[in-house]
Amino acid sequence: MTGLRPLPSGGPPPVIADFAGPASGEVKRSLLAVAGAVPNLAARRERVILSGVLHHPELLQGHLEVFCNLSLADPGLDRLRSTIIDLIAEYPGLETGPLQRHLIDLGHGGLIDQLTASGFLSGDWYCGPGAAFADAQKGWLQTIQLHARETHLKQAIDEATEALAMDFSHANEQALMALQKQVAEELQNGLALGLDSGFGEASGR
Repeated sequence: MTGLRPLPSGGPPPVIADFAGPASGEVKRSLLAVAGAVPNLAARRERVILSGVLHHPELLQGHLEVFCNLSLADPGLDRLRSTIIDLIAEYPGLETGPLQRHLIDLGHGGLIDQLTASGFLSGDWYCGPGAAFADAQKGWLQTIQLHARETHLKQAIDEATEALAMDFSHANEQALMALQKQVAEELQNGLALGLDSGFGEASGR
């Protein structure tokens, strides 16, 4: 895939540490502003990715390794992913209905209800039951790529924050502020909100 726009990190905001040196007001204001502004996109995307598999398990026929290697912060979703992988290995070609019934029987009923609720995918139609496979595949893969970008950026911010807490040097301050500026600019320019356009025709959109 090409043309995807980088997104800010999801998940919990970076911790504002008790810096070893005299933290500048600019850094603290930047941390507070971005921590309050960045939506929790990563948690949402994790759920959308799993919902896509529940509605279109055929996605795993060509992308099982990608699914296996996902970084999932939510323990419940991680357990669900592991169970899906086991079921696909035992029952190749498992379709939507049987997959969901197996998962319910194995104790994932509450999460399945959440991920398949009619209103859950209102803004992420491509992972829902009404999407054509071509659209589901394109939207799902883009969502995974965006999630990977967010995870990487969050890790970079966390590492920069930790480095600044240990050594409040000018270089560390500038590195963290550069990441915070990047996040703020992406939010301001609307780059945090979704996927590239250019698909949906196969689903009648």
